[in-house]
Amino acid sequence: MTLLTRSCALGALVLLGGYLFGALLQHDWAFMHWPLPVRLTVIVFALAVVAVWLLVHLFVRDQD
Repeated sequence: MTLLTRSCALGALVLLGGYLFGALLQHDWAFMHWPLPVRLTVIVFALAVVAVWLLVHLFVRDQD
């Protein structure tokens, strides 16, 4: 896998995790009450962005 493909896959997995974490916070696994409240959406998105940056920074090596 190239660096871009690996980074995109990692980002997609983290966003999916954030989506499921939001469902867990609502105690609603059927996803019937979306969208999330605005404040919770901002918090989950911010955590997902930080997690993607951190995971890419730690695990994706530069190919010189």
